[in-house]
Amino acid sequence: MKTLYFLALFTFFCGCKKFVAIDAPINKIGASTVFQDDATATSAILGMYARLVVSSPAFSNGATTIYLGTASDELNYTGTTEDMSGFYTNSLNSGNSIIYRDFWRYPYETIYQANACMEGLLKSTAVTPSLKTQLLGEAYFIRAFCYYYLVNLFGDVPLVKTTDFELNAKVSRTGRTEVIGSIIDDLQQARKMLSVAYPTAGRLRVNSYTATAFLNRMYVEQQNWPLVEQTAGEILNSKMYALETDLSKTFLIASNEAFWELAFPDASTFNTIEASRFIPGASASVVPSFTLTSGLYNSFEAGDLRKASWIGSKMVGGTTYYYPYKYKVRGAAVKSEHCIVFRLPEIYLNRAEARIHLNNVPGALSDLNRVRYRANPSWPPLSSSDATVVETAVQKERRIEYFAEWGHRWFDLKRTGHLDDVLSPLKSTWKPSAGLFPIPSAEILVNQNLTQNPGY
Repeated sequence: MKTLYFLALFTFFCGCKKFVAIDAPINKIGASTVFQDDATATSAILGMYARLVVSSPAFSNGATTIYLGTASDELNYTGTTEDMSGFYTNSLNSGNSIIYRDFWRYPYETIYQANACMEGLLKSTAVTPSLKTQLLGEAYFIRAFCYYYLVNLFGDVPLVKTTDFELNAKVSRTGRTEVIGSIIDDLQQARKMLSVAYPTAGRLRVNSYTATAFLNRMYVEQQNWPLVEQTAGEILNSKMYALETDLSKTFLIASNEAFWELAFPDASTFNTIEASRFIPGASASVVPSFTLTSGLYNSFEAGDLRKASWIGSKMVGGTTYYYPYKYKVRGAAVKSEHCIVFRLPEIYLNRAEARIHLNNVPGALSDLNRVRYRANPSWPPLSSSDATVVETAVQKERRIEYFAEWGHRWFDLKRTGHLDDVLSPLKSTWKPSAGLFPIPSAEILVNQNLTQNPGY
């Protein structure tokens, strides 16, 4: 029986090779066996989390930070690999292997797992009801998480909520507005189902406040300012999270401002993909693969402690190169860092932005100054009655606080309508259509209902 269970679990997790061409995703034995009791159902959900952390960059594991950093005005790419250079020059093509593997295939495979978990849990009568609710909430959250990146990178994308491989093989693209609505629906479901307490030690699985933090971001995207302020207040009033006063602790395991962390297995060769790719090797001749642009480096104010704590430098051939240094453990070493997915400063900055639009400039300044105080306690608080001045300060603070982190800069430029006017003067190869990635040609070949984005 144990052998059959592990075989079924393997089939369950490995059934999705391509989201549009799935071979018999869950057989009857797999579906019934995986959700036969609390332990196996929990294992299925843990497998979904594990899918988000792979040994090379994926959308959920460094790729968003690295490639959107180079696509925007944050990072220079010093290497020559063609598929990677395409992000830096904003000259991607539909055959780019990174786009296909890391930004399309991985999220859709994870969505498939989330859908399979939902179907299995809903059919199961063997899982304890309270646990079933918790696990379903986690599956809803992960599906929303995947679709957030898909819709923001590709625009209209197939909205798949089933494991029916025949249906999935011919699905067409769904409008962005509908996908955003589905993300919000999933997150609202998730936060009702998830508990405040984390289900296991640490913050490696999501709780209700993680879902609320994600909802807070989605309401910013929708410019639903009253709900941005409301959800931010729910989180901040809980006192469950706090800004780290010591910047060196911000990205450590169990950071007080982390909502959710992704961890590599203890046996893995590094703590985080970000550190392994950003921190250069020890050889004196090795230039960092990704360096900060002069525009980003010079945008830090004098005395900003984040500049000293979160930026590394290396001199090669008389030239000093600066690189992201938020995560500081390049190799295996002791496991002291996890990849932090959501952090508390975003909530303060989101609420500050909302309060500007709600004609509460003093409240916006209060939130903004909380984040700035951590950057340098000796700075005097910013003060202005001009909403435009405060809005500019909030956007600048977003850039500094979240540089080289989960593509925040790229997404902020897109949602505020400044992608073209910021990148066009900086990049001779920039074109407005580069704001969306191309739909992978491999997917269009197997599904004639998929259409290509303009410009590709």
